[in-house]
Amino acid sequence: RVLIVEDARAHPVFRHLPTVAGEPHIRFYAGHPLRDPEGLVIGTFCLYDVEPRGLDAGQLVLFAELAEWVQRELVASVEMDRAQAVQSALLPAAEVEIPGYEIAAVCVPAQVVGGDFYDYERTASGLRFSIADVMGKGTGAAILTATVRAVLRGIASTADRYGAGVLEDTGLMVTDAARSLDADLDRTGSFVTLQHGHLDQATGLLRYADAGHGLTIIVHPDGRVTHLDTSDLPVGIDADHRWEERHVVLGHGDTLVTFSDGLFDMFGGSDPAFGAIGRLVTEAGGVKALIERVRILASAGTPLDDVTVLAVSRA
Repeated sequence: RVLIVEDARAHPVFRHLPTVAGEPHIRFYAGHPLRDPEGLVIGTFCLYDVEPRGLDAGQLVLFAELAEWVQRELVASVEMDRAQAVQSALLPAAEVEIPGYEIAAVCVPAQVVGGDFYDYERTASGLRFSIADVMGKGTGAAILTATVRAVLRGIASTADRYGAGVLEDTGLMVTDAARSLDADLDRTGSFVTLQHGHLDQATGLLRYADAGHGLTIIVHPDGRVTHLDTSDLPVGIDADHRWEERHVVLGHGDTLVTFSDGLFDMFGGSDPAFGAIGRLVTEAGGVKALIERVRILASAGTPLDDVTVLAVSRA
């Protein structure tokens, strides 16, 4: 309930309080309880004055409206913190150990939550990974991000259960995912760019499908950069589109880096950015050091877009 004390020095309960009897000599106080999403009181929105006074009917209404606004912001902040915790928990919980390879990744959202995600997991033959960027930022994009991740995970799980064959074709997996996501993306007016790949541990063969992402490079030991371009559409543009599987070999000493447009834009957002990112990879000297540099760059200011990077190097 709202508490109004027009003159604290005349109040039998409050007149002995240090802030009333001494500095700042509070006389008037108005307090409105603030509650967390569960309804527990966690603070107070208050007004005070060093002179006795009251609040008329209009001022009481305004005070209540201000308190309600603070209450809404408080609840929204708590809910966003929870959303951030959930989204972070959906990222891979532990590093993947694959002899002969090093894997590292980072996702720095532009807001509390974002529309980027990465995922990876050990398979019987090597590594399966995905990186995706849902159109937009914030809570709406984050909800769709979780949906995309769940669909890709479900299809991958089916492939694992039934073994090698057509289900492991990355182009067909992305096509299957697109069919599952089409209705949701259509209703929300959104689309997703993504790359989904399988890396064979023994041979370094990378089989991948790129759905309008186009932000993947291989940095070679001599500093050369190979851009894995794409002409395939993003998911959510054409419900009848079929994505193709492509192949490339990750050689000894090569580093595969796939990233979102947040990093690309940090380096100018045009073709020279691929070379600049390649130099960043070479200068870092390892994928863990690279990821730490990206984290520092993305956190140095307020990013305009989510920054996500997944890197795999072969010894």
